[in-house]
Amino acid sequence: PAPFGPARSPPAVAQTADLACDEESCDDERGKPPAPGLTAPGERFVQAVYTKSGGEGGEAESDLEGHSTTGVCWDAAVVLADLLGHAPSVLLSFSANLGRSTDAHRDWDWAQKVVVELGCGTAALPSCAAALHAPRAVLCTDGNARALGLAAENVRRWTEAHPRAAVPTLAQLRWGDCAEAEVLQSVGLTPPVDVILAADCIYVLENPGGWGKLLATITALSAEHTLAFVTYVDRGHDKLWRRFLTQRVHPLFRVTEVPPHLLHPVAHPGAKGRLEQLTPRQTVYSWARRPAAGAGSRE
Repeated sequence: PAPFGPARSPPAVAQTADLACDEESCDDERGKPPAPGLTAPGERFVQAVYTKSGGEGGEAESDLEGHSTTGVCWDAAVVLADLLGHAPSVLLSFSANLGRSTDAHRDWDWAQKVVVELGCGTAALPSCAAALHAPRAVLCTDGNARALGLAAENVRRWTEAHPRAAVPTLAQLRWGDCAEAEVLQSVGLTPPVDVILAADCIYVLENPGGWGKLLATITALSAEHTLAFVTYVDRGHDKLWRRFLTQRVHPLFRVTEVPPHLLHPVAHPGAKGRLEQLTPRQTVYSWARRPAAGAGSRE
């Protein structure tokens, strides 16, 4: 497949300053031209559509949970999508299970893989990037049915612009509901899958208990061969995140960090076009499933 960079396409729909807001106070920005520096580079690749405008009588017709978290193409999506442009040998090197496996490096082929994105939102940007490699299947999932409706339109437009890519499918999946197998079977797939993508799913706003539910879903979808990438950015809860990694994630997964110099420029504060200029750099982790208890592996 062509490198990720040149494959980016112009936006299908103009993006407004609303996409950079998390508060209802941004309502007065509706209808204004795009604000310089607020739109993410992912706009060049696939367009997130979001509006808070109401219909007649003032009832919101496109409101996504009362705030724009679900409707924004966040920096992490751009970073993770760009990372997938690296050669498989580079991606495998980040996995504690696959990095040193000569068999994995020799046999790994996108054409045989099933890719699942968790929390795809309205853009499904990492899924579209993975689809460029023409894997066997790409599944975009989100717990918000209304966001999936917008994502479906974005994916349709993106697929028309990239006819050689795999065609992603979409399905609603709520983390922690123990419905992973059922959801995958509804689209002709079965867990475990080969690649899991989760861009900016580690947040606190309107997400009580979400980390544990996300962990449960990743665990249900993964096996030792699964290549999982999870992004993280500190928004004031880093101590909580470190404790979660130590107490909840590490017993189930070997976690390694992707070197920062391999990440897209918007991963770093101060980058032109970065959506969140006041947060630290984006971090991408590779989660590799530990062998089941009694498998005889040595740590």
